[in-house]
Amino acid sequence: MNKFLLQFVFLIFLSLQTAGFSQISNDAILSIDSDELEYIRKDLSPWDIAVYPNIIFDDQEFKYFTKNARNCRDISFFDDGTNGDDVPGDGLYTLSGVSIEKLIEGKCLSDSQFKPTFSDAVKGYTHLYGGIKRGRLLVIDSKLRGTVKYKDFGNGLMGTDYALFYSLGDEYEYVYSDKNWPLHNPVDSKAGLRVLKKFGNVFDYLVFVPDKQFGGAGYVRVIDNVKGIMTYNKKSYYNFGQNVFPKGYKTYNKLKGNIWYGEWNTNSLNHEFGHSVGIGPPVVDFPGNGLSWNSQDRMHINSSSTVSNVMTGPFWDPKRGWPNSVRVKDKQGVWKEVQIEANGDGTFTMVPRDPYKHERYDDILLYMLGFKSPEEANTRYYLFNEKEINLKDCFFQDDSKGEPLEATAGPKGLYCYDNIIDQSEYGQIEEFGVQEMINMFGPRIPSYEKSSKHLNVGVIYLTRNQPTEAEIVWNHLKYEWWATKDEWVPGIGGTWPFMTRGLSTISTGIPKKLKNN
Repeated sequence: MNKFLLQFVFLIFLSLQTAGFSQISNDAILSIDSDELEYIRKDLSPWDIAVYPNIIFDDQEFKYFTKNARNCRDISFFDDGTNGDDVPGDGLYTLSGVSIEKLIEGKCLSDSQFKPTFSDAVKGYTHLYGGIKRGRLLVIDSKLRGTVKYKDFGNGLMGTDYALFYSLGDEYEYVYSDKNWPLHNPVDSKAGLRVLKKFGNVFDYLVFVPDKQFGGAGYVRVIDNVKGIMTYNKKSYYNFGQNVFPKGYKTYNKLKGNIWYGEWNTNSLNHEFGHSVGIGPPVVDFPGNGLSWNSQDRMHINSSSTVSNVMTGPFWDPKRGWPNSVRVKDKQGVWKEVQIEANGDGTFTMVPRDPYKHERYDDILLYMLGFKSPEEANTRYYLFNEKEINLKDCFFQDDSKGEPLEATAGPKGLYCYDNIIDQSEYGQIEEFGVQEMINMFGPRIPSYEKSSKHLNVGVIYLTRNQPTEAEIVWNHLKYEWWATKDEWVPGIGGTWPFMTRGLSTISTGIPKKLKNN
């Protein structure tokens, strides 16, 4: 090959990497380095399994780890340095070159564990994890290989239309040690600062998603710039403020908060957005008269209210509190955790919690978020004085023996044969709504008319090295689904249009210049 042809080939390669979008080729099975292996060895319990990699195309093989040599009926695992075992005699039994079909044939998995997630082309083994944080196996139809375009911005940052990706490098040690604070706080997060510096002051929120599930979910308040919703108060919550960013960085006064999302279910993510409106402050009692709708923990809406949304848990036993929930039987005779609903005549009904009714943002939250006007957000709510609730025809069960035999929650709870709360079972009760909030805190500023109904959110998937194509496709499709579909899927959660009742739109990947609506 002459030098001119060589130069031409190099220029073609360079243009694919730097101009427009490019494609990631099929990935080989990743080798396990000592740090990753130690993480698996330390985290894996005797009854769990681990897989590596855990996001694959359906024609890819992977590696399987267990501490139980007889984990599968018809497959043998090795701890002797052969068949892909990395360290002989370390108590970690391994088999490399595993396929989905081989695990099913070997009685390691069953077809019933292999279920669609948010798409028929994206499936997962839902029971393939426990203590292990990278145990869930997510499988993508191989026909999707090469269909998702990405752009490489350099210095560890990549992106698609629906997801961003950042390679942590040496900072991945924080993941191995289960330390999420350095990875998502606005002062130190290299991923967050890299995204802000690249794209500028365009994000309302940044969401940090580790490739290993840990740390739960949490909200970091950066700037409170909305009045009238209980957050705009020096005594409310700790805010970093717009001057928090290091020298050399601009002021990003659009950024309301950073969200850590180290879980699977999107309800956890939706929940954290609810924290942006404060549900506080701790120093003020709302609606008043000695009662506060957040008195249970000062961060969430009390379960002893009729406010139903993702910021409210099930109704807790008034005498014992969390985690002992109140349960009633549904139409099928199964004991379910409950939500309190008003009947309009001074009585209330404890109904089985239904995600379609009780886990979406309701009127008062939609008003606080700026997605509904005060006139439209006209639902009236009730808050009980928990100390004065005395439910009748109920019994407490603190073990799994006897009745009830079937319940959707843990074994400890208050089981009620009568689902009606009448005037003889409660004392003080406060009625409230958006108008009472306005009376106490003033009108929302900016008003509903001047509030953007679109949120620009940077969802950043964190990896050690460059993400695989499977990881890029998975996250692109997941957050495309979350941002665009109006759905709630059991085991996965609800989407943003579902949560906001179609009143808000959201973008999650490479930011575009969008018109406020």
